Amino acid sequence: MDEPKVRPATELTLLEQLELLQDQIRELQAENRSLREQAYIDPLTGMYNRRGFEKAVAPLLATLPRKREQNGEERRSGYRRVVSVLFLDIDHFHRLNEIYRHRGGDQILQQTRDAIYAKIAREGVDVVLRYGGEEIVVVYSGYTATELIRDRLRNPGAGFAQFGFTAKLALAGGETREAEITMSGGAADYVPGEPLDDTIARANEAMHAAKRKGRNRIFKAPYPKSR
Repeated sequence: MDEPKVRPATELTLLEQLELLQDQIRELQAENRSLREQAYIDPLTGMYNRRGFEKAVAPLLATLPRKREQNGEERRSGYRRVVSVLFLDIDHFHRLNEIYRHRGGDQILQQTRDAIYAKIAREGVDVVLRYGGEEIVVVYSGYTATELIRDRLRNPGAGFAQFGFTAKLALAGGETREAEITMSGGAADYVPGEPLDDTIARANEAMHAAKRKGRNRIFKAPYPKSR
């Protein structure tokens, strides 16, 4: 009867070293993925930062036709390669920040992000950017600006009140408060060939028009004059 073979100690050591090296490689790969994600994500809200936004939007815009007309296949399937941009701004944010200080303001921003995905954006489909401060940009695929306002953002007779929510704030000293949050918005159609920054600027102008008309509402931006 053959005796069982015993591996030399040096061979076991090499196997252990190989396993350790593989573990280290996996850890480094996980760290690299985390660093890449951090480079693209706003750390406070979890929304995209500018760099991540550009990376996420680029393939979406690349699939658009050069002209706005649909082809026959798109008409038959009901799917249209159209993109619209929504520019949002939290109403009275600076006053809220003064009342609840930065701690409360940060929580309002974080809960606004959650409300956006719960109410008006599809996670993994629509691209959400923290544009700056309390300004947020959402890029929608498959909706014109008119359809976006009519079907996704507006309750009949309620303006933009569909988005309103109550922020629950945990403040210093264990104090808890509630704040009613509304937003004003501007929606613009992306026109193929137009720089996306120009589309965002048109949506921004429409948002400011909504602010001037009383806030908590959404306006549609006109098409570029040259088109």
